[in-house]
Amino acid sequence: MISCEETARKEWDEELNKNYQLLLNVLDSTSKEKLIVSQRHWVKFREKELDLANQISYEMEGTMWRVVAAGRRTEIVKQRALELQDYFNIMTEKK
Repeated sequence: MISCEETARKEWDEELNKNYQLLLNVLDSTSKEKLIVSQRHWVKFREKELDLANQISYEMEGTMWRVVAAGRRTEIVKQRALELQDYFNIMTEKK
């Protein structure tokens, strides 16, 4: 189960990177800089959130919590990928 979650996370990470690049290509220079800063902050948030999820899962009894933590890692990346996709859709629909 953990392996499946890790595969899903990697696929969502690829989608996130694709959406990030697509969005960068349609933004003006001011918005582009704000996206870059936002993404840097999101990466820091992601790392801290993953640390928390991992810590909580390892404090719980039972191996199922490791699966829960793997799912949380996937969900964090998926959410950002979809947010970036939404921004891109908004920007391309207005044209």
